[in-house]
Amino acid sequence: MALLKAESSWAKEWLHLLEDGDPARMSRGRTYARKKNVLEFYVDDFTIHAKVQGSRRKPYNVTITIERFTEEDWNRASELLSPTLIDTMRSHILPREINNLFDEPLVPESNYDVESDCSCHDWARPCKHIAAVYYIFAEYLDLNPFLLLDMRGMHLMSFIRRAEELSTEKIKDLPLEAFWATPSNNDKPTATRSKTDQYKRISPFPWKLEGKKLHALLKPGYETIKELATKHYKKLLEKIKN
Repeated sequence: MALLKAESSWAKEWLHLLEDGDPARMSRGRTYARKKNVLEFYVDDFTIHAKVQGSRRKPYNVTITIERFTEEDWNRASELLSPTLIDTMRSHILPREINNLFDEPLVPESNYDVESDCSCHDWARPCKHIAAVYYIFAEYLDLNPFLLLDMRGMHLMSFIRRAEELSTEKIKDLPLEAFWATPSNNDKPTATRSKTDQYKRISPFPWKLEGKKLHALLKPGYETIKELATKHYKKLLEKIKN
């Protein structure tokens, strides 16, 4: 692993938290990380655990936690999680737009919003040992930014499954007439049926094709697609309800 590059926006944002710390301690922590003094590092139970070799023989124990989102936060975010964002995350990319689903950003805005502890005798937080772990975590965020979801209280696949389950529940209650309705903002379906078929919403073309207007050519194909899609929707709805 290349040391201390912090190339992604998530990693850089995480390291900005160290700007609140003592510069001398932060510099020493960076040196500790570069010299591989962080002997052990893992994320478990939504907490960063690490062992850092300091000046003493016995390594220091370090833990770092940030406030977890509540169940209400996750439910609201799951309802807002769009298929596009899900596909993006399945492609191993954590989009910046994910911050818009929560009241607070994934990365805390200040180091004062982070709880850290070290078994050393230094009173400062973060101390140089904690700072070293910050740098190592930034490296891991370059490889796996979804660790931020873990730190906030939910694993990636659990988040996606919850969003998909909520979406399925919405489909059960979606009126059939809403299928062909004109979508409102954010692609949310509306129960009000569009008074105008979609192909008629295309602006009139000033020319004809084989003597026919564009709308006349589109109508048969649109009606066929509409009929097939409606049948498919009915079958899907019956399958879900059963």
